[in-house]
Amino acid sequence: MKSMWFDIRKKAGLTQKDVAKHFGVSHTYIAHMENGETHMPDKYKEYYLSLSKIKKEETKWTKLN
Repeated sequence: MKSMWFDIRKKAGLTQKDVAKHFGVSHTYIAHMENGETHMPDKYKEYYLSLSKIKKEETKWTKLN
């Protein structure tokens, strides 16, 4: 199932490998986070939101933290 994180990354023209390289992690780890199989730490959420220019206050995940 595609997530909003997947959509944001794709719209920014980046691959999972691009994001993985930025953070120094494997692209598999990025895939698991995007698919919701692994918890996505806030620093990754902030990065994705910066790609989309969506304000943190406009997302549902801020209510959970």
